[in-house]
Amino acid sequence: MRSDPQYVDVSDPELFHLLCTEDDDRAPYAEFVRRFLPELNTFCKRKCELQSLDRHVGETIAHDVFERIRKSKTFNRDHFSGGDGHKWVLAYLLTSARRQFLDLFNKQKRQDDVPISYFDELRKKYDAIDPGKLKECKDLTELIVKKLTRNELAVAVADLEYKKHTKYLPDDVNLGLCEDLGITPAGVRQARARYKQKLNKAIDEINKA
Repeated sequence: MRSDPQYVDVSDPELFHLLCTEDDDRAPYAEFVRRFLPELNTFCKRKCELQSLDRHVGETIAHDVFERIRKSKTFNRDHFSGGDGHKWVLAYLLTSARRQFLDLFNKQKRQDDVPISYFDELRKKYDAIDPGKLKECKDLTELIVKKLTRNELAVAVADLEYKKHTKYLPDDVNLGLCEDLGITPAGVRQARARYKQKLNKAIDEINKA
């Protein structure tokens, strides 16, 4: 993402506020990520080293921190009480990242439990379907698979294979997807977001039928 010159001189707390209040948040979001991603990535990398996690896990968590903030839009500049604005906003981001690492750690401690993936959540929706609609579900599923692009299908297959046992793809699997498909890790995340959207749309159509 390229930052917009009009936001370069805006203070960090004010930029955070604009990100959470402007209808078109693409420009402030790009500037916000540009300012804080390097430090957040460094923190997440260090946490991965301490917890013996793949580096890709940290990169994904860092990305999720920004996306959750962008989606929730709960920050208000009145929350900032003064002082070093950059350190204050960074502390806010690091706290969010720590929570995600803690959640991941707690899930890994439950060795007897298989982590629930979004595929399990999608399958739960099928449970309420009348047996008479099974063929309709099968036909619709085949139709959706045909609508997936090559990249989306490859990422979906990798997720189905690995996400029954772990929340994040191992580094070697993620890098393998990048090499095979000729895309970046960000491209993998985008392909995942697109196929999930198509799957959810299919499930919604089934439930409304």
